[in-house]
Amino acid sequence: MRLSKLIGALSEIETMLPGLLDPDISSITDDSREVKPGDLFVAVVGRTTDGHYHIEQAVANGAAAVIAERMDSAPADSVPYIVTRNSRVALATLAAAFCGFPAHNLRVIGVTGTDGKTTTATFIRGILTAAGYQSSMVTSLGAHIGNEVYDIGRNFTTPRPFELQKYLARMVERGDAYAILEASSQGLDQGRVLSCDFDVAVMTNITHDHFDYHGTKEAYRDAKAQLFHGLL
Repeated sequence: MRLSKLIGALSEIETMLPGLLDPDISSITDDSREVKPGDLFVAVVGRTTDGHYHIEQAVANGAAAVIAERMDSAPADSVPYIVTRNSRVALATLAAAFCGFPAHNLRVIGVTGTDGKTTTATFIRGILTAAGYQSSMVTSLGAHIGNEVYDIGRNFTTPRPFELQKYLARMVERGDAYAILEASSQGLDQGRVLSCDFDVAVMTNITHDHFDYHGTKEAYRDAKAQLFHGLL
């Protein structure tokens, strides 16, 4: 997809250095180590690292364009460089746009909570199947699409935006009516499920967990609540 068409999905572009071309984007990532020629690199500010410090590495690896939050990180190379207010939101929006906004063609059910997310998601899929509705799900045990199971990696309960949107697109391709997504507190806090357009939100429970990440029970609770705020 051409960069000009892709960034048309963004509502908040503050500055754009167009570079020399309108490159054809082959993939999207926020990890400079994964960048391949033709990829769009999105510099995200994380808790332990800042993607802006890795823009030069991404360009050296072949990034065709860069999305960032700051002008001061623009590389000397003449690749298109777009500044947006929130690169996490941009990453999720661009991932959905690249995949054709698959959630628009699905009824999406999000399941969050401390315990029982995977079990609850599995029960919901079973109920939908028994009722005659074709559905797939993404949980910490993998992406279950039809009879196929895709490994999402041990580091993520909720896949990163581009991977998640690709799973949703596969569900649309196979004719699913419903998608059930396990939404972890970290995944919600990091914006991985933005642009999933949830239709239903499920909370299993909230107990003491992930305080090493969130710091307080209130912050943990607020992260979970984002799933319900998204319904609005």
